Amino acid sequence: MQRPVKIFLAILLFGLSAGWSQVELGGYLKFFAHLNRNKPYPWDRLGSRLQLRFNKYFGDRAAFFAAFNFNYEENKIENPESPSRSQGMEVFPVETYLDLYFSNVDFRIGKQFIFWGKADWINPTDNINPWDYINIAAEVEDYRIPVTALRAQVYLGKWTLEGVWIPQFHPNKIPIKVPDHMGPFLVKKGASLLPDNKLQNSQWAFRLRSNLWQTDFSVSYFRGFRKFPDVLLQFISPHPTSEDGKPSAPYFLWQHY
Repeated sequence: MQRPVKIFLAILLFGLSAGWSQVELGGYLKFFAHLNRNKPYPWDRLGSRLQLRFNKYFGDRAAFFAAFNFNYEENKIENPESPSRSQGMEVFPVETYLDLYFSNVDFRIGKQFIFWGKADWINPTDNINPWDYINIAAEVEDYRIPVTALRAQVYLGKWTLEGVWIPQFHPNKIPIKVPDHMGPFLVKKGASLLPDNKLQNSQWAFRLRSNLWQTDFSVSYFRGFRKFPDVLLQFISPHPTSEDGKPSAPYFLWQHY
């Protein structure tokens, strides 16, 4: 059984055992078909999605939210000759977080979307959530990747001070393709160099925002790593050769700073 399915069942069992008599259940069902005119295949994405959402309020001090996607895509069937019924099916959590409310401070803990700015697409201050350029689409859960974070909002009259702590770095998902040959040379494909999973590599951000004269504005600071990698070209040796004696030179590394 896949890990997201286990998480989904665990939340349901926890809700039943905790006596959640007033759980709000919602969601949607959709079908999607994305044309692709640049490949020999007519469809880039073809399938359906069922999303289930759970809301539970604990008085006026806390609330729990969880959303899960059940995706089925025809293009993800690996063996078209004898596919199993589970091929092409994915179950994964979208958001799962706990809200805590106090007099002048709110906290949100868990897997969540955090929009660091107002623009939808071209937004230079949107540094929190990575993007999924492999499965990009118009909906938030398609082109954004939620992160596990601690978010706090302090209300100071007309001003709101917001802080975010992201303990682990996740890069953008991008469809990088490296050719096997560059002129007379073979290409050795490297790996992505991510920051070490250490506490000192945590990311954090602050933002002070308000609405004055019917205008929204904010001042923010972000300390973290770039979601897009820098591509480094290295050589194995001054005169590298492959195992079969053919010249082999470029070695690609994707590094995040």
